[in-house]
Amino acid sequence: MKIYRLETPEDIPVTNIFIALGTFDGVHLGHKKVLETAVEQAKKTGAKAGVLTFQPHPLSILKPDRAPHLITSYEEKEKLIGEMGPDILLIQNFNTTFADIAYNSFIKKYLVEGLKVNGIVVGQNFQFGRNAQGNSYKLAEAGKHYGFSTIVLDPLKVDGEKISSSLIRNLVKNGEVDKVPSFLGRHFSIRGVIRSGTGQGKNLGFPTANVHFTTAYILPRLGVYAALVKTDCNINAAVVNFGQRPTFNKGELILEAHLIDVNENLYGKTIEVRFCHFLRQEKQFPNKNNLCQQIIKDKDKTRELLQNDLSLH
Repeated sequence: MKIYRLETPEDIPVTNIFIALGTFDGVHLGHKKVLETAVEQAKKTGAKAGVLTFQPHPLSILKPDRAPHLITSYEEKEKLIGEMGPDILLIQNFNTTFADIAYNSFIKKYLVEGLKVNGIVVGQNFQFGRNAQGNSYKLAEAGKHYGFSTIVLDPLKVDGEKISSSLIRNLVKNGEVDKVPSFLGRHFSIRGVIRSGTGQGKNLGFPTANVHFTTAYILPRLGVYAALVKTDCNINAAVVNFGQRPTFNKGELILEAHLIDVNENLYGKTIEVRFCHFLRQEKQFPNKNNLCQQIIKDKDKTRELLQNDLSLH
């Protein structure tokens, strides 16, 4: 997959393309259906399969106070889109100039004159153009006028629930991470670099990896989780704490992972923490001995919950 970054329609490097159009934060199962359809249609029509998406998230420019935190980093989004098989990924820089383009001008300059699209696939709720005046229905009408096909997909549902990035964010925020794979297609995860910490975990006999991340992820509910941690080519069970470590009177918010049955120096490495099950809320223990006893219980529960997941790797 070739990746191109756009500022204006003049930057468009390809034509004769069947594209999936959207923001695709999270690349959840609904997004994957849009992407999959575009790739299939491109093969049928002999066109290139493409994706046109936007960076940063449009709401971070249009309504910063309402901008959502991200389910995936932009790098991870590119990787996930690439796994769906398109030939081309076009990433439009979403700024105030682009946001002010009228929807019909976007169709004409970008889609018709720039890309010379064969067809477009969008989700039913897709909006675009100045003041979000464009939508999937107007896109379909424009297709009839300009001669490209428009496929508008209904929202994908799981057990009667519409899949959406907002739904997934709410599940993560509420700690309901065990429900996320049904909609996202995988566990919610945070990627970060291991930095040295205070050594409190090591002193207790449970060394932890302190995960430093810069992506503005949607943050999970504070507490302790059973998680899978990917390091290089290995995947291990871990007890993960996301919170403020009240037993040690620490006010800073940290993400730390104790990898079960692993003795490896991870400093400086990038790891991926996959949140699988919420175990418990953070609490302040009267002493370190009580904390150690609870960590042992957390490890046992994590092994129990993740034994099937680990058997798949």
